[in-house]
Amino acid sequence: MAKKKKKDEQTLRGSQRSLSSPGIVSVSRRYDLEITENPIRDPRISRELIELNQWCYEVIHALDMAASDTFASDDGDDQGWIIAKTLDDEETPINPEVFAIAEDIRLRKQDFSTYVIGGDRLKKALRWALGKGECFLELGIEREGLSANKSKDFGVAKTLYLPTFEMFRKETDQGELIGFEQRKYVSDSDPDYFFEPYKICHIRHEPDFLYGRSLWLASLDAWSDVKQAFDNLIRASNDLGVSPTLHIMPGVSKEQSESYERDLEIRRKSGIITDHVLKFPGQDIRKMANFNSDLTGLIETLLQCRYKLIIPGFPTYFFPGLESKGGTKELSRSPDRRYSRMRYGWCQLLSGAIKQLIDTEIILRKGLDFYTENARNKYRILWPEWSESIDGMSGGEVEDTGSDLSDEETNKQPVKKLNINQND
Repeated sequence: MAKKKKKDEQTLRGSQRSLSSPGIVSVSRRYDLEITENPIRDPRISRELIELNQWCYEVIHALDMAASDTFASDDGDDQGWIIAKTLDDEETPINPEVFAIAEDIRLRKQDFSTYVIGGDRLKKALRWALGKGECFLELGIEREGLSANKSKDFGVAKTLYLPTFEMFRKETDQGELIGFEQRKYVSDSDPDYFFEPYKICHIRHEPDFLYGRSLWLASLDAWSDVKQAFDNLIRASNDLGVSPTLHIMPGVSKEQSESYERDLEIRRKSGIITDHVLKFPGQDIRKMANFNSDLTGLIETLLQCRYKLIIPGFPTYFFPGLESKGGTKELSRSPDRRYSRMRYGWCQLLSGAIKQLIDTEIILRKGLDFYTENARNKYRILWPEWSESIDGMSGGEVEDTGSDLSDEETNKQPVKKLNINQND
């Protein structure tokens, strides 16, 4: 690979397109109907996860809900998260320069319509982290022209989503992060692109070791069952919906039978056949009776397979056709409350990426000493309070009073505004 020019070393280097594109690729240019990914890391499981995220109704709907609910606000603005003006005690103000830099990052755009990290820029990051297990976001660091000191005139100007399953996290045996690689082939000794640790935001959902874990990793067998059950139901429905027509022609010769079939085929090509003329003695035309018209068993099997794709914590009534048949409200709306707590966890997951980018900007502008003294663990991320869009679901966390309150009394308890203060 040709070396990059020195002036481009700090800008975006990775490719949002898959380096190993599936199918036929034009040699003159790379046409994109939609940017697809050809997985390199653990290709068998990765392909199934990509298929699940692309085509499974339950997964797509759950991810859309998770992203929308995480960024939703009462007034419908597009700000997403904000920077708190005080520390945890709600009284001590954060450093004014830290607040100004964080606000600048929150409102910064890399083009007319795309935020660098603010607004709803991280919606896709959450969908990928939950659906694929993780998301890799490259930081484009460029000169800003804001400082006379050229050594402190750099900032995060862009972000770029990289193909999840072409990215590799490199660590030492002792767990020290070395950097990240984007590869076309696993067997290559040199990566196509190498990134220093500060260049990549690696958003991992429940990591086991190096990489995150998809919410649906344990549901891949269920997805295979859904596809098989759906195919079985379609075949059975076609067999029942189209009853074969019997043409009974006793005593006709082979030549007469073949002539009759040719005439019938010509009539079929001309449109719907509304009548038949009986041409031979004893000829009869009738529909074959179907003695097994019940699809209940196949439908129930398909529904049970679909139920397996609903992650615990997502209320089943979010999914048309899989609504709960009872017991939800008798359990003090526990599905709603568990989903609310999951939403708080998603906010915390994204806050780590936000703070990495803000910390990088502060260090680039003000230096490591200023960051250590004034910014490390000394500012907070606030997320929108979740509005009550569904009965029993609230954006605030209900206080646990320890008393035996009814559902109605419990829902009247004061709520607390959600904020995330994630330590580095």
